[in-house]
Amino acid sequence: MTEPPAEALLFDVPPPPTPVERLLHLADQYTQHNDALDLLLRTTAPTRPDTHADSALRLAADTQSAIKAIQGERLYESVELTETVMRLQQLAFLATASGDLHAGTARGLTALAPEAAVSCAVTLAAETRRRRWASAPVADQRLTAVQCDALAEIARGHVVVGSSLDREFTRSREPKVLMSTLRALEAKGLVERTANSAHAAYVGGPPQDRVRLTAAGITSLASVIEPRPGRRPTPSRPPRRPPHEAAEPSQEPPIPTPPIDLHEQVRQLRQLARAFEALKARVHDVSYTPGTDALRRIGPLLLRAQDLTATAMVRLPLLGEAFLHRSRVPLGQAPIDHVTAAEWAAIRQELGSDEDPAALEEGVPDGCSPWACRGEADPLTQDDLGLAT
Repeated sequence: MTEPPAEALLFDVPPPPTPVERLLHLADQYTQHNDALDLLLRTTAPTRPDTHADSALRLAADTQSAIKAIQGERLYESVELTETVMRLQQLAFLATASGDLHAGTARGLTALAPEAAVSCAVTLAAETRRRRWASAPVADQRLTAVQCDALAEIARGHVVVGSSLDREFTRSREPKVLMSTLRALEAKGLVERTANSAHAAYVGGPPQDRVRLTAAGITSLASVIEPRPGRRPTPSRPPRRPPHEAAEPSQEPPIPTPPIDLHEQVRQLRQLARAFEALKARVHDVSYTPGTDALRRIGPLLLRAQDLTATAMVRLPLLGEAFLHRSRVPLGQAPIDHVTAAEWAAIRQELGSDEDPAALEEGVPDGCSPWACRGEADPLTQDDLGLAT
C-alpha cells in the first residue's frame, strides 16, 4: 500500500464542530472571560477601564455564530429549540452590554453565561437525538457515569484545583468531582489545567488552577451530554395507571395540621432579625490582616452567619402558606374591591346610619333595579296589542 503524497495531506482537515460542540466551547470561553475579570478585579496594578471590552465583544460575536450554526441545522421548530435560541440571544446582548460597563458590573452580567451555554447544549443535543437519531454522534463508551458528570461540571466552569501543604485537591459543586476522577480524565486527554487562572479561594490567597475541557473532551461530552438526573423535564401528561389502582380511594386520611401561633412566630422572626443586624455590625467593625489573623477573626463570623441562616431556613417554612387577603388566595386574584356586609355595617355605624347589613349585602326583598324587580310585584299582563305591561 503506497503512502499518499504530501500534497494530499494538506486537504485532510477535520470536520467542522457540531452546534453542540460550539456551545460547549462557548461555555469555556465565557469561563475564561469570567476568570480574567476576577483576576482583574483583584489586581492592584492600574488597568484601563475598557480592558475587558474586546473580550466581551468577541464573546458576543461567537455567540451569534453559534446561533447561526443552530439555525443552519434546519431542525423542526419546537418550544425547546426556540427557547434555546432566545437564551443565546440574551447572552449575546449581555456580553455586548458588559463591554461598556466597569469590570465589576460586567462580571455580574456574564456570571451565569457558562451554565446557560451548557444548558443550551443539553437541550440542543436532546433535540438532535430525537429528530436525527440516525446521524447523532456515537456515545463515547470509554466514559463512566461519574466521568460524564465530571465533564459536564467542568464545562460549566465549576471545577478548580488548589493545593495546600503540597497536596492537591479539587473544589467543585454538586455532584463533587474527586481528584481521582480528574486524574483519570487527564490520562485520557479529555481535560487540562490552566495554572493560576482562577480566582483565589480566600482573600489574599494564591490563584487556583482552572480545569478545562480539551478539544477531545468537548467531542466526548457532546456525544453523551444529557440533562441532570434531578432536572429532567417532566412528561406532558402523567403516566396512565391501571384501572384497579385508579378506582381505589385513598386509604389514609390527611393528617390535620396543628394551628400556628402567629404572634410567637413574629416574635421569633424579629429576634432573628435583630441577631442578623448585630452580626452585620460586627462584620462592618472587624479589621484584620491577611493570613492567620484573618482566619481567626472571620471564622467565628462565618460560623455565626451559617447558624442564623440555618435557623431562618427552619423557621420560615413553619409559617406555611400565608395570604394577605381573607379569601386565602393570591392578592392578584383576591376580590379586594368587594366590601362585606360586616365592613359596610361598621362604616355605616361610624356615619350614623342604622341600615340592616343583610339588606345592604343581599338587597331588599322587594325592590326594583333598572332591569328587573323582585318581591311582591304585580304579574305581567297583555294590552290590546299583545304587549306585556
